[in-house]
Amino acid sequence: MGCWFRRGMLVPLVAVFGLVASAVPVGASTTFLSVVRSNWEIAHTAEGWNVHRDGGTSVVVPGQPGRSMWFFGDHYFTDAAGDPLYGDFSFWPGTRAAISVNTPGQVPSLSEVPPPGLHGAAGPAIVVPNDDAPQPTPFLPAPTGLVNPSTGGPCGASGSNSLPVAWYEGATPGPAGPMTVYDGTTPVNVAEAADLLFIPYLEGCLYDIVDGSFQIIVPRLGMAVYEPARNSILAQRTIFTAPAGQSVPWQQSLGSPVFHGGYLYTYGAHCDSWVEALKSCAITGGPSAPAGRVVQLRVLQGQLHQPESYQWKTASDWGSVGDATTILPTPAANGLGPIWARVKDFRSIGEGFVLTEQFSYGAHYRLWQAPAPTGPWSLVETDQFASCPTTTGTFCYGLEGHPEISTASNIVFTLFDHGTGGELEANSLGPLP
Repeated sequence: MGCWFRRGMLVPLVAVFGLVASAVPVGASTTFLSVVRSNWEIAHTAEGWNVHRDGGTSVVVPGQPGRSMWFFGDHYFTDAAGDPLYGDFSFWPGTRAAISVNTPGQVPSLSEVPPPGLHGAAGPAIVVPNDDAPQPTPFLPAPTGLVNPSTGGPCGASGSNSLPVAWYEGATPGPAGPMTVYDGTTPVNVAEAADLLFIPYLEGCLYDIVDGSFQIIVPRLGMAVYEPARNSILAQRTIFTAPAGQSVPWQQSLGSPVFHGGYLYTYGAHCDSWVEALKSCAITGGPSAPAGRVVQLRVLQGQLHQPESYQWKTASDWGSVGDATTILPTPAANGLGPIWARVKDFRSIGEGFVLTEQFSYGAHYRLWQAPAPTGPWSLVETDQFASCPTTTGTFCYGLEGHPEISTASNIVFTLFDHGTGGELEANSLGPLP
């Protein structure tokens, strides 16, 4: 998901990071490549307009070799002076999408995707490349029926200082072969699921919105099935639901989806011990356990619509949500935990599956590799993104890998850097050890 945060001074993480560096291999420094922009942004930058995109995940476009679809969270529009471009409406929460034409090792420009058709209807054609039109537009429709915890009334009601929003949690091509998906309770038969993108998302209510700050609950998680060739969302189905006015448990995350061996696997991360002074997930003073956890879910690919069919990785096998355990063999002495974790399939460049664990707003991270989505995970690199120093009044988050624009010698990741005015930056890690 994506949120526009206020700026705040960070405290250096040298002491915390030193615990990690002494215990595990340290990778080479990262190299800043470019800010990720769309043709629409480039066209309007000359006019003094700027678009700040939060988040940013990419996935191959089925049936369109060399192209990737990118999904973003919230957008914020400013003018040449850095002031809100559209007044009170300059902050646009929710999911938006764009398409890139890729050259491995280079950061592409993007072409905006117009709003897709819903319930199987075709949407406007996607023009690649495009420049001055269309501007970034919503991809997932805003949810309905959510409750504002402050008022007990509808989220988004007039004068309620609340807003319903749908944020992507990842995207993956479907498995080969026919499949039945569900648009609500309506079954939709598709002849070839590999032609589609499966996009898990969360539905939240932003409430008590005052001067850019807000509270949030996430009462629903769902799955959208999208057909790029027709710019059409074929189906949307709610999977997990919380009682009215509450959030679903964090372990029910559908992040970083990947189909493998007849299952859909997803991942979630949680910080158990946030240290505000360090802007880090960490335990100080001799911890007896890690400060956070990364969990894994699975479900048979034909049962995505059935919440009771989901299983969590446990210490011994697969079981219920209450038995979920962390999947990373993090030494307890490190006292660190994730604020963010993402899994991407880098097999196209011979790197297997790569899990990125970010544990500070200073963009300190660890990379793990595995031959399959289920592991075993081996720690291969620990470092910090050079473009996000901890000694400035900024913070970075949303570390995400992009296999489609990576090479074996140039592994490309992006992160959202609030200190550059809120930009999505691409960085190279170089080759993995």
